[in-house]
Amino acid sequence: MPLTKWYIGRKHLLSVNMLFMKWKAVMVRWEGKYRLGARITRDLSSVINSFLMI
Repeated sequence: MPLTKWYIGRKHLLSVNMLFMKWKAVMVRWEGKYRLGARITRDLSSVINSFLMI
């Protein structure tokens, strides 16, 4: 995703995190019907949190 790469390149990690939280909110809303998507979202959450801790 070019937009995400641009934000990371510019070190605007807060902006990336805000975009991710919006995405996560949508996925949580759909979790009952799209459990696979929700699981992927949780995996991405772990990855992003680990990245931000570095």
